Amino acid sequence: MSVDEFKLFGFKEIPIDFLLNFIYLSFTLFMTIQQYVSKINILYQTGNAREHSYRGDLQNLIMAILTDVLVTNEPARVACGAPDYVLTRKDIPIGYIEAKDI
Repeated sequence: MSVDEFKLFGFKEIPIDFLLNFIYLSFTLFMTIQQYVSKINILYQTGNAREHSYRGDLQNLIMAILTDVLVTNEPARVACGAPDYVLTRKDIPIGYIEAKDI
């Protein structure tokens, strides 16, 4: 949010706790994505990697970003088919992912 957007919500200045949380989360998220891209690039460069080679790293990335979500690789079949991942929060499925090779 910009300072002007904060003013729309009645703030005269940016709350310091918001700013510190934003900086921390931005740095953590950036580093996580940077590490993920680095890992899959190393695998890709070998020429031996296939779709399943990247799955563990994608699972770890999603769980790092969505800390309250459990990501299950190769879950049991469901009515819509056999997704590569199921995302659950408090034992309730909130999404499915179909991964493809790069």
